[in-house]
Amino acid sequence: VLPFNDVRDQIISELKSEQRDKAKKIFATELKTKVLNGATFEVLKNNNEKLEFIPSDEKKLSDSFISLGKSDQLIGSLIRSDIDDLLGPVKTFRGYGLIMVNKISEFDSTAWINQQNIIRSDLTRTKQNKFYQNWMSELKEKAKIIDNRKYYF
Repeated sequence: VLPFNDVRDQIISELKSEQRDKAKKIFATELKTKVLNGATFEVLKNNNEKLEFIPSDEKKLSDSFISLGKSDQLIGSLIRSDIDDLLGPVKTFRGYGLIMVNKISEFDSTAWINQQNIIRSDLTRTKQNKFYQNWMSELKEKAKIIDNRKYYF
């Protein structure tokens, strides 16, 4: 355990970061309330130049979204959404975002059928590699190594 003076700056930085994060979430929640009461994203952006407004961004869920990036919370929210849903505040690497769902593309069953076997084999290969790595690590940890080099030279 390190002395307090050695980690003091890290603790202060972490606490400030948490406070900024809480303030961002509260601000995003207030903005969502304004949108639900009839304000548009454009009006909110015009009233606050620190806000970033992206008019439209169509992506696959596996891709990174403009300004929002890619996060599990964002993908989960989008999967559960319907058209004209207001999502958020959604936590991203840059803060919080509000998302209006404008369009949802239809599920492409033919593409799914074509990719299903590839996805299955990738998941199986990943699982096998993970199992092998864990098994090998465990063997290395339990191994008793004896240095017999003196007998060969």
